[in-house]
Amino acid sequence: MDGLFKHIFLENKAKSISFTPLGSGRFPVNEIVNQVRHGKRLKDEFNSAFLDFSEGEPRDFVYVEFETFPGYDLDLAKFEGKTGDVRIATLKEKIDENGQPKTLGSVYLSKKGISSFIKKLNEYSNPEIKTKTGKPKNSSLLSNIESINQATLKSFWQEPERSFPPMHLEVWWEVWLDITVDSDTIVLEKITARLAEYGVQISPRSLIFPEHLVILIKGSANQIFEPLLYSSYLDELRKPVELSDTFNSMEIPEQKAWIADLAKRLNIQEETPISVCLLDSGINEDHPLLGHIKHLIHPDTVEPSWSTNDSWSGSGHGNPMAGLIFFGDLSDTFLGKHFVRIFHRLESIKILHHIHPTHPDFYAVITEEAISRAEVINSTPERVFCLAITAKEVIHNGKPSSWSASLDKSAFGEEEWKRLILVSGGNIPSTHWPEYPRSNFEFSIHDPAQAFNALTIGAYTLKDRIDLKKYPGASLLAQRGQLSPSSSTSISWESDWAIKPEVVFEGGNCGLWNEGLCDPDSLQPLSISKGGMAKSPFTTFGDTSAATAFATKFAAAILENYPGLWPETIRALLVHSAQWTDQMLGNRKIEELSREEKISLLRTVGYGVPFLPSAIYTLQNSVFLVIQEKIKPYKFEENRVKANECHVYTLPWPQAQLLELGESQVRLNVTLSYFIEPNPGNKRYAVANNYASHGLRFRLKDRDESSSAFMARINNKARKALEEKYESEGGEKWTIGQQIRDKGSIHRDIWIGNAADLATKNELAIIPTGGWWKTRPNHKRYESEVRYSLIISIETDSEDILTPILNELKVDVDAINF
Repeated sequence: MDGLFKHIFLENKAKSISFTPLGSGRFPVNEIVNQVRHGKRLKDEFNSAFLDFSEGEPRDFVYVEFETFPGYDLDLAKFEGKTGDVRIATLKEKIDENGQPKTLGSVYLSKKGISSFIKKLNEYSNPEIKTKTGKPKNSSLLSNIESINQATLKSFWQEPERSFPPMHLEVWWEVWLDITVDSDTIVLEKITARLAEYGVQISPRSLIFPEHLVILIKGSANQIFEPLLYSSYLDELRKPVELSDTFNSMEIPEQKAWIADLAKRLNIQEETPISVCLLDSGINEDHPLLGHIKHLIHPDTVEPSWSTNDSWSGSGHGNPMAGLIFFGDLSDTFLGKHFVRIFHRLESIKILHHIHPTHPDFYAVITEEAISRAEVINSTPERVFCLAITAKEVIHNGKPSSWSASLDKSAFGEEEWKRLILVSGGNIPSTHWPEYPRSNFEFSIHDPAQAFNALTIGAYTLKDRIDLKKYPGASLLAQRGQLSPSSSTSISWESDWAIKPEVVFEGGNCGLWNEGLCDPDSLQPLSISKGGMAKSPFTTFGDTSAATAFATKFAAAILENYPGLWPETIRALLVHSAQWTDQMLGNRKIEELSREEKISLLRTVGYGVPFLPSAIYTLQNSVFLVIQEKIKPYKFEENRVKANECHVYTLPWPQAQLLELGESQVRLNVTLSYFIEPNPGNKRYAVANNYASHGLRFRLKDRDESSSAFMARINNKARKALEEKYESEGGEKWTIGQQIRDKGSIHRDIWIGNAADLATKNELAIIPTGGWWKTRPNHKRYESEVRYSLIISIETDSEDILTPILNELKVDVDAINF
């Protein structure tokens, strides 16, 4: 049963109950191993690794590589101390042959560190030495380690998506050196002297971070092996990405050669029902790359006097957007060898002319017209709308505008015709970038990105390469994994309004140089330009526009794998699959943040960076349950509108297996997504629940809480039925919490705890809350049903949870095989 599986769709599982609202772990250790045998084997492996590393020469330190058992981590707190005698150089994850995650750690041990580690091994191996709780001493440090080997250069390679270069090939390397013991000056002096002895080319410039000196060198792995691996400073090796300016600065014939190579690798799905609608500045479909897929592109314009060509100044805007949506970041795509799948059509609806700008008051009408034009061109409902044009100089603090309300209206649609709309959060003027990140907190998400139903895209960056020959002494403005300097936030908004952005994608970076900014091409994604006579067919293209293009490609990929999926569900999967980078969390865990820090995190980067494999695949230890359902939130009774029903789901938890797992940590993720009908004409729309038609919330039964007590806790009607017998048996202990997450029309939260506790947390309810449908009965919306999508995932460290869940549901594995 190994492999990747489709998500499990639960149908007709909701139990409708009459509803009246109320007036709201330890470090996992592998305990299977036999400590005596395991300890002896680790000692033998460590001694062998030390001898292999030393190659018969006396050395005062060693680099070894620890590999954990599947699903377990290294107990880092037990490794590193303040003396520098033991240092984790690198950590990375690999997936074993069974699809289970394992941790690889390259560890530096000084002479003292070696002695200390051997002592711990001896204590662990001695059955007479126990902790106060009766456990083997040092078990959290050693029981999770499956093997110990000599570290090699490959152990320090931090580019899992790229193969380690052939040993004889001269390439550029980015070398990360530890400066926690010796200063950067000393380390640089020693390492450059050593590298020079071996004929290695060294860049004259370097970057300094709190714990690392980063240098660029050129040489073969054979050349750099001795001077780096035996320096005691090595932490990481990365391959500097081929810079975007490498392609931008090429002569036109060479650029054409790259285009021709990519054209041969296009795998075009001719009969695709999926479409992307780009609401932008037009498109030049005669671009050399677009020419190969011209038959899939349908240009139009809302103003008949305009041409459909990209009219944005410089290198264009619509063309670079289309390039990223079709081909991704060309810096990566050009260098790949795999086929590039073209699996959707594209309608380019021109809504903006750079020379003849539209007044912002008309954007709402024009956007609606553009959406209608796309649906006339192609009647498919399987479409992603992409809008990366926003208004500036508009202060809304999260409150709706006519433009944002028009997006909510278009997304809500009519009956079964809903729309998925992705919109960029908007950019901060580059003149304020030197104040990063304070400026990001001060500049609000732009109109119309405050729309409840639209998925708002912010920008983060993994771009961290600067050509120090061209920009000597330059440094990064944002570190790898942080918010992009251009990305606006909703920190300044009033707390009642939606969390924006919900997710972030790559938006590029910037550098600091000579007391000002520098903008090397290497810090931006690469796309196609609008072209022109003797002009480069390529251009760098970043900020929240680029991020929204990447998000659009991501959403279309979900739709390709799950045809017919509701827009509400695609939005839910994007948010549900998102993860925060370590840099976003300040190298802490989400549960360690204070309430204020969690609010700041969500209103800066939302739920983080979506991960496509998670959005598409279920694994044996990470199972996604997907529900698409309708609920009738209100009814008209006793001459007024009242809450009507709630939905209750019995979750298919395999209780026996969860109880057997005991204190093993599991993660429960829940995402609820629905579209509201906006009512901006209501003079009370300044209050969020008077702007939205309705609201939905999720509630979870607590550990050992009875079903009747759970219902009485969340449902006043059920509580009254118990009369005086109701006693509270539980509550809700979420990582983010109801008061923070329950904004807008998409809500996500995380529960982290013991498997045994989750075993009885097996009921989840969807309850309605107030909205203008309830307060304005003359519209008779209380007669309406609404749709919602619910994603529930359970994740263990390594244990197979998929098989027992399928057994509970009586579903054959073949039904969810890809």
